[in-house]
This record gives sequence, structure tokens and C-alpha cells, in this order.
Amino acid sequence: NVFYLSHGGWSNETTIMGTDKDPHSFKNVMDHAIEDGKIKPLIIVLPTYNNTSE
Repeated sequence: NVFYLSHGGWSNETTIMGTDKDPHSFKNVMDHAIEDGKIKPLIIVLPTYNNTSE
């Protein structure tokens, strides 16, 4: 399963997911939902259409 999520015009993937050192709540919610069997494992794609990505 693939989930495409648009993060907004002046954002990038870290706006939604955070970083390895500072994960945001969305990442934690998705991780726990998969771990608890509430959703199947999936790939989350955050397409970037500007130059703010790291």
C-alpha cells in the first residue's frame, strides 16, 4: 500500500514526519498504528515540488 500525502507549498517532508532525532507526532501515530495492527504496513510518499527539501 502507498499513501501519497501533500505537505503544502512552503513545507517539506520534515514538516510532517520530523527528523530521525526529532520525529513529529504523525510519524509516531503511523508507526504505532502499524505496530498495533490497526493498519497494514505501507509506504508514505511526501512529494516535494519546491526547493525546501534537505
